[in-house]
Amino acid sequence: AEQQYREAVRAGAYHNARVLNVAIFAVVWNADLSVLLEELRVLDEALGWAAGWKRKLTARLLALTIVEAVDEFTGLLGRDFRTAVKLLTDDNTLEQLNDVHKTLSRFRDTHESELRVVRNTIIAHRDPDAAIQTESLRSLNVKHVEELGWELLDWTTTLHEFVGTVAASARTSAA
Repeated sequence: AEQQYREAVRAGAYHNARVLNVAIFAVVWNADLSVLLEELRVLDEALGWAAGWKRKLTARLLALTIVEAVDEFTGLLGRDFRTAVKLLTDDNTLEQLNDVHKTLSRFRDTHESELRVVRNTIIAHRDPDAAIQTESLRSLNVKHVEELGWELLDWTTTLHEFVGTVAASARTSAA
């Protein structure tokens, strides 16, 4: 997809390039989420203080990754992407995009504030009050963050499948 993206940009096929760009982002974020979720799975079986700390650290990195992915995809799936999908496909595909976008919006609206607290307090360490940080670390629900990671991983997979359909439709209409 990266080579196709570069070729689309060179050819001035900006709508195709925008779709391919989202596809590439979906793959990258999907890989990041997969690695962090696998690390949590492995650490779940490990014993000892260091393993517990690594598990919480991995959950914090996962929360950060989720926040950043949601922010990135909210922007990427905006008006310009919608225009590209509309020009490259049909109204049914636009309805599918609406469904994909609504799922992301619901996820963001439901979980953003709790994940931003994790991100800002105990991964970015923006609060200078150590007591708040240690309490946040103690109360971090690793399983909940892990569940949110799986939910977003499912969403990025759905997005990638959707973008693949759009790209295929664009190739078909160009032929």
